[in-house]
Amino acid sequence: MASSAIYPIENLMQSKFLNPHFPPSMVSSSLIIPSHPVFRSTHLQIISYGKRNTLFPCCRQAFQIWAVTNIAQKTIECEISDDIPLQEDSNKGELEPCSDHSSVLERLGMGNREIKYLIKKYPFLVDQTPDSLLQRIQALRALGIGEIDLIRLLKKRPSVFTVKLEPTFEFINGTIEGFNMERFHRVLFRADSELLLHFPDKIMLLLQHGVQKTDIGKVLNRVSLQAFCKKSPEELNEVLLYLNGFEEDKEVCCIVVRHPTLLLLNVERDLVPKVNILQDFLKDEEFVRRLIRRFSGILVYSIEHLEKRVEYLRSLKLSEEDLVRIIKFYPLILTLSIEKRLKPRIEYLRKCSLKEKEIVKLLTRYPSFFGLSLDENLSKKTVLLQKIGFEPYSYQLAQAMSTVTRISYENLQNTIDLFLSYGLAYEDICKMATKQPHILRYNCECLKPKIDFLVNDMDCSSKVLVSFPTFLGYSLEDRIRPRFQIMQQLISKGLTKEKYSIIRIFSLSDQDFVKMVVKKGYDGSLDY
Repeated sequence: MASSAIYPIENLMQSKFLNPHFPPSMVSSSLIIPSHPVFRSTHLQIISYGKRNTLFPCCRQAFQIWAVTNIAQKTIECEISDDIPLQEDSNKGELEPCSDHSSVLERLGMGNREIKYLIKKYPFLVDQTPDSLLQRIQALRALGIGEIDLIRLLKKRPSVFTVKLEPTFEFINGTIEGFNMERFHRVLFRADSELLLHFPDKIMLLLQHGVQKTDIGKVLNRVSLQAFCKKSPEELNEVLLYLNGFEEDKEVCCIVVRHPTLLLLNVERDLVPKVNILQDFLKDEEFVRRLIRRFSGILVYSIEHLEKRVEYLRSLKLSEEDLVRIIKFYPLILTLSIEKRLKPRIEYLRKCSLKEKEIVKLLTRYPSFFGLSLDENLSKKTVLLQKIGFEPYSYQLAQAMSTVTRISYENLQNTIDLFLSYGLAYEDICKMATKQPHILRYNCECLKPKIDFLVNDMDCSSKVLVSFPTFLGYSLEDRIRPRFQIMQQLISKGLTKEKYSIIRIFSLSDQDFVKMVVKKGYDGSLDY
């Protein structure tokens, strides 16, 4: 649109072109009309309160103007679109629609020439009764499709109005909870209308195979609906039967809910070969079943994708035993990008001056290291760990980094601050973490009661933790408190020395601890 002109609405109200049904409530002080060379034959329409009314019904050229009320300026702003290739007047060979069909289409706001062109292009529209056409339009409206989109749908996918889809629409409206209906609207514009006839059958299959009714909407919101519509009920049933074979509870289908994309795969071409590769490589059928239950998304990746990851890990001079161990401990490694994830982390370890054998050893013990984010995770945590005393690019630093992979930077900072609050220095924390790296990922809510008991009840210095950080891994209620109380009773009866080795007392197995206190003459309850 090159320019616009403003025309007083009261003048247009007297125009012979003005639709007499133009709502009086829309009359404003002026109307913006495009100064277009073909304005004399354009089709001007307005939108008012969600309804569309034809202002200028004469329509001869390939232009249509959509107008939107501008409340602030009390004008109607128009823009031109050319998605309706209307032809010049020529009655020769045109198929005249019956008046009943025309009246149904006119209710949508279509002009007479639009209707003629539409029937000429899609003559099968009049093969059905006007009542059937009206019924389908009403069913589409019930799905939340507005009149503008109805006309677009009629022009782009007229078969939607000729196939008996009312049962499908009613089923979707009344059965599927939490379904994003806009996704189904888009499918109507893209998918073959015949395929939509089986949509209810496929939903019933999901329900029959254990997908909960409340999860149906979640599944459909995360899968390509167009591909889902193309899949036959027989193929879908075959996929569901195969995936249900991996479920612990055959009555509940969790795999599909977690990874709906699996529904679009073919059993013989996609699923079976991938499962066979995993079984041949891991040589543990039961583990593969557990793997698919927990990380079913691994089946979404291609066979070539999985094989490339295995070959890259082999290139690191890992033994087959180590390779199997890494994949069993961290199966998501088979889904990571080689260039963006695996190689940069190996280079990071090499910068830590680790030899190939040391890299293999670290990866075997801490394969989740591959899952670290170099930018957001590794960099900030590396700075913090170096601050407490870990040498840059050292094996100890790499080992500590592997330990804190699953905790946030904030949790790591809070843990270090907790140790500092009990009088431990950075050097002490570094020594503790070197001996027992897991203390860095313990929750503060778990650590604080143990350190409080050590310092206040046991009257020990927090420095004890430097030589015995394993203490923090023991249960306060199941080991630390009961054993301390037993030792206090032995001391009160003079059966043992007042000072005893904390490391020895708490590191003994339950069986050895019982033998020790019984030998010393303890005759109380040992039920702890």
